[in-house]
Amino acid sequence: MNKRDIMSFIKKLTAGALVFGMTATGILVCPKQAEAAVAEDKVIYEDSYDITTYWNADSKTAPVKAGYVFGGWFKVAAASDEGAEAYVNGGATSYYAPLKSTELNTDEDADCDYTGTAYAKFVPAQVLSVKAQNSAGINENTIQNISESPMYVRVMSSLDSTNYQKVGFEIELANSVPVLNNNNPLETTQVYTGAMVNNVSKTANEIFGGESEYLSVWKLSKIDTPSNASKIIYVRPYWYTMDGTKVEGLAKYVHIEDEYMDYISVPVNLLDGKQVAAGAVNMTYDNTLELVTDDEGNVLFEAGRVLPEMSFSPDTANKTIKMIGNAATAGKYNTEETIYANIRFKKPKADTTFSMKMLQFCDWDTTKVTITNTWDVKYEVQ
Repeated sequence: MNKRDIMSFIKKLTAGALVFGMTATGILVCPKQAEAAVAEDKVIYEDSYDITTYWNADSKTAPVKAGYVFGGWFKVAAASDEGAEAYVNGGATSYYAPLKSTELNTDEDADCDYTGTAYAKFVPAQVLSVKAQNSAGINENTIQNISESPMYVRVMSSLDSTNYQKVGFEIELANSVPVLNNNNPLETTQVYTGAMVNNVSKTANEIFGGESEYLSVWKLSKIDTPSNASKIIYVRPYWYTMDGTKVEGLAKYVHIEDEYMDYISVPVNLLDGKQVAAGAVNMTYDNTLELVTDDEGNVLFEAGRVLPEMSFSPDTANKTIKMIGNAATAGKYNTEETIYANIRFKKPKADTTFSMKMLQFCDWDTTKVTITNTWDVKYEVQ
């Protein structure tokens, strides 16, 4: 369990390895570039998870399913029941209603007392992802004057229904300074059906695609330093299910300058929550796309939080990027994080797909860890 063994493992990765899957999602939604992700996965309800393993009054853990986030515990219901959600499968329609904590715990102890069949609801992970929008009139010239006229950035996530207690965001400015609301978490019960994008009303479904029906929004005001435009704003959305379980979604690195520079940020997220100390991912992108570089020709690549010590190798001829990362502290795992890396491209002119292939991963004992998520991401330029 040491760095030497991990570095030896990483060296082996440069020669290639078995292919596994991974998850990635999200592009900025801005007044001048409204990219909407196309998601084909649907909300599902499964009875194969034992609720007593995950839920009691004092401790609530979300079950994990590849490519999805947990949407709460549900029971079979009638169409007229409060909060009933329709589920169409094979031409037949079933209805499910959310279970609340008062139904799951009915006595003085903390154990789950529910004796009926509890269904775990799973929502495509792309629903609980992040997009962002600058205030109007911000461009490469006006950004220099924001000290006199501060701007805002609005971050957004989405929901498939209103069957949640509340929604929130974890936000860190410059990827390190937490944002709070009067020392409280950034949480709200207010959701919206859409937002204005370039003076055009867009529904949540048009912005996020797939199963998204509502938007949750948080506004970062009083941004008054021009140099902050290029810095990372770390954003991760979450929601509380009706039974009280906190579920965190896909993180994203937001950059203010992406909108007016015509860039997009493509985050690579790992959702399995497994203990990994090192591993590699290959991204393949369309041959019409161009990576963003600085004045010295260096690709604007950003390491994530899962494996923060990272190197990468862009092959612009074959339109691939190989990323290899390892954890920073021996014996420590960042299982609570999802963002593996962030790569910035010049804005595409047509719909495009970023294909992800996960190479070998290991833990601190260099035992192979299999990541099961496989979720290539399509983007639709509107």
